[in-house]
Amino acid sequence: MFCATSAASSLLGFMKGGGCDIAGLIDSWLDCFAGFQRWSTKEKTRVTKQLNAQLGFTPFLVGDKLSLADVVGFGVVSNDSVFQSTENIMLWLKRCQQLPAFTAIPCSI
Repeated sequence: MFCATSAASSLLGFMKGGGCDIAGLIDSWLDCFAGFQRWSTKEKTRVTKQLNAQLGFTPFLVGDKLSLADVVGFGVVSNDSVFQSTENIMLWLKRCQQLPAFTAIPCSI
């Protein structure tokens, strides 16, 4: 399953100076979120751990700036209870909600 593992490891390489394709990272997260609702609880739990770990390193999914991955991810994450007990994910949701682009989005986090 190509998903958060690939996106997170690519971002880590980029942050260490290895360089990578930012559009590819965004694409990886979009692919991940597109299939999330179909996954088993075990798969969701694994990806949740990876997502939480990634957000412990960077404020947004693809580094220091908001991207399409964050916008799409926000919609998926804020509507699935599997994420509600993860500190970094909850901080990310709140960080996103404070941005002007998100103020019109109803969310119950």
